[in-house]
Amino acid sequence: MRRWILILLSLGILLISGCFSSGSSTSSSSYMSGTEGITMQFVQNNPPSVIYLDRSFAEDTPVEVEAFNRGTSPAGSIETFFTGFDEAIVSIPDLSGIDFSSQDSYKTRYNPEGGYSADSSQISVQDLGNADTYEFNLKLVYCYDYVSRVAVGICVDPNPNRVNKDDACTPGTVSTNGQGAPIGVSGIEQTPMPGNVRLKINVKHYGQGEVLRSNAQCKGIPLREDEDYVEFSVPTLAGISGSCTTQSPLKLRNGQASIICNFPLERDESSYDTILEMEIFNYKIKDSIQKSIKIINEEDTLI
Repeated sequence: MRRWILILLSLGILLISGCFSSGSSTSSSSYMSGTEGITMQFVQNNPPSVIYLDRSFAEDTPVEVEAFNRGTSPAGSIETFFTGFDEAIVSIPDLSGIDFSSQDSYKTRYNPEGGYSADSSQISVQDLGNADTYEFNLKLVYCYDYVSRVAVGICVDPNPNRVNKDDACTPGTVSTNGQGAPIGVSGIEQTPMPGNVRLKINVKHYGQGEVLRSNAQCKGIPLREDEDYVEFSVPTLAGISGSCTTQSPLKLRNGQASIICNFPLERDESSYDTILEMEIFNYKIKDSIQKSIKIINEEDTLI
């Protein structure tokens, strides 16, 4: 009997420790990861793919949109507009209520799911004329300003030409999975030298859509000088500002670019882990969602 009691107590302890381990693992996962910013979607069947029009009873069709901020930056009021249809046939007022300004509108340590917003409009059919049907691709274009906050762990060696048994890590190339924004640091390559380290910081546009300067117009075709430019703060390593040969703003080519910086280090130290920090800012993402719509005259279906 005593043996069974000891077994049951042991199992209970294992179960409790397992619960605490699971909770610890979840809480320690970094919220500053991922490659998304603002995403949108049409609510299911709002609008429907097929709209039946009754000329004797005109009724607007709702258009409902959900928006999610899956990144780590507030984005303010989101600029949107509908396109893809003949305004002489259909009218759809633009949205104005999607906003990500509040403290709970983006990912934080205490809000790992990010923010949510929604808004609605309506499709009003003006005149189909003699047409039995009208088909169009409803496209919702949206633009938002964003900031990428980068904090990446890296091992550096202030004196790579000597063997030091006190070295706690080995310098090398660092790869990342994003920092909770559509643009971020994808990797860091380093060239260690005595008392100095040269870093090649690789910047990448992970997501869909276009990259524009923050002051670029959302509507219309962007100017060439507004495309694929971002700005960045001077990177710091262990709190020390780097001396960079790459200047801000940074031009992305095929969604990628590199920043070259040198950082002074104390030569008499052994290798150690530290953090590279910087911000990528003053950029706008222009993205879109779309849905095929078909309008059918109700009276024609009854013939």
